[in-house]
Amino acid sequence: MKSQPAGTYKTSGMGAGAAYHLAFAGLLKANGVDPMLVTHVPSQGAAPGFQELASGGVQIIPSSLPEGLSMMQAERSRPIAVLAEERLAAFPDVPTATEATGVEFSGGTWRGVVGPQDLEAEVAEKLAAAVQAVATSEEFTTFMNDKGFGAAAYNPEEFEAFLASQHTSVGEIMNDLGLAQRQE
Repeated sequence: MKSQPAGTYKTSGMGAGAAYHLAFAGLLKANGVDPMLVTHVPSQGAAPGFQELASGGVQIIPSSLPEGLSMMQAERSRPIAVLAEERLAAFPDVPTATEATGVEFSGGTWRGVVGPQDLEAEVAEKLAAAVQAVATSEEFTTFMNDKGFGAAAYNPEEFEAFLASQHTSVGEIMNDLGLAQRQE
């Protein structure tokens, strides 16, 4: 990608600034590739992005592996890497981005539960305990693993630190892509 003119490679499968757009741009940056060299073609999700891939309009779809499963099974696409810290149980042959590039990187979408700043401590503790119970339950973890989604369960302090880290790293990528509303 570094040696090709800007626009040679195109991505799709999400709107500009969506989690996988930012994660892929972060992967490029971590590997010394200017994210602006790759043209992003916004779409209303992975399904239309994969249609663009199948028709030759784009070359890369940063998405969850389960979203691309039918295209992989039809041999219309192939997974290059997963942007997780570890390989996914449902896709054991797909290397992590770190394994594929030799540069440590993980990113992508995540889920979390937050409340208002003034949420009563007792309510916050009950909510945190309920979320932790679900997120660490055998039923949830089995479902997520079987479907090919990564999962991590953070306590409130860990999630707060994670959010702060995401704010910083995603903010940098948004600045690099010209998507930030303000410079920080």
